[in-house]
Amino acid sequence: MNLQIKEIKSYNHEIRNTVEHFLKSLQGCESSISEYQLKEIISSENSYLFFASSVHDVCIGMLTIGIYQSPTGKKAWIEDVAVDDLFRGQGIGENLITFAIQFAKQHNVDVLNLTSSPARVAANNLYKKTGFQPKETNVYRMALGTNSYA
Repeated sequence: MNLQIKEIKSYNHEIRNTVEHFLKSLQGCESSISEYQLKEIISSENSYLFFASSVHDVCIGMLTIGIYQSPTGKKAWIEDVAVDDLFRGQGIGENLITFAIQFAKQHNVDVLNLTSSPARVAANNLYKKTGFQPKETNVYRMALGTNSYA
């Protein structure tokens, strides 16, 4: 499949609808994102939102990358990787992850991280296939706002 991955740099309602579509896929229920939240992501110098589109400009995947500097090095997190149900199993997820790895390298990132629920077997296999190694750690979480997704 001929795939194009592009960074989303401006807001419109279609972008918002697309993000909400993929949030539903990730969370298994209807989800919304406010215009303010999405504009904040798009305008942030540390957050990057990407859509994967087919040759017919149909959006079939999404990925977010957050980059930050810490005393232990420049780090990045891959977040919200989603592929439309109709296009799963066609290598789109692998293309998105490979793209994210290259993007992080271009930004001189020292460590690239992601998390995935153990229940997402295909996703976990993909991450291992693309070179990620499981890290023995505990992830702790504290929801501080009303939009604290699982």
